[in-house]
Amino acid sequence: SSLMPVDPNPDYSENNMVNLDKFDYGFDDGGTAQMAIAYLARWGGPVNESDDPYPNPDESPTSLAPVKHLQSAEFLYRTAADNDSVKAAVMDYGACYTAFCWDSSNYNSTTFAYYSNTQESANHAVAIVGWDDAFPASSFTVQPPGDGAFLIKNSWGTEWGDKGYFWMSYHTVP
Repeated sequence: SSLMPVDPNPDYSENNMVNLDKFDYGFDDGGTAQMAIAYLARWGGPVNESDDPYPNPDESPTSLAPVKHLQSAEFLYRTAADNDSVKAAVMDYGACYTAFCWDSSNYNSTTFAYYSNTQESANHAVAIVGWDDAFPASSFTVQPPGDGAFLIKNSWGTEWGDKGYFWMSYHTVP
């Protein structure tokens, strides 16, 4: 996402990353930020989507040259009360990776809003792309202790949520 000011429409191959990341996960078994960083830092990619379209499990050309090279990666560790550092990172660098424990019972599909107040192991990764300090607490299935939410880009396609996006309460336990 930090490349978007330079190239506003990048389209990199997810297929290439999942097939050539050199980890032993299956095609639909997910991954981590650390796995993606390893793939990018060793010049495994990214390659253009047009050169290796998704989905094509277990098949990617190995001769494609990366079109960009990772120069640095930063990790931001936040508590549920530390929203300013996340907002600053989105403003400075673009979308921010985060992982959390997805539980469909915490999702309001009418308002596209997610809130959980229990700490459990993360099982889903998404990208924080924006925020709304006035997003109403009443929009969530279980009401959080205050207003405000991060705008999240999910990986489940544009048919899910609000064209692939949803709101996560500031008060969701990380």
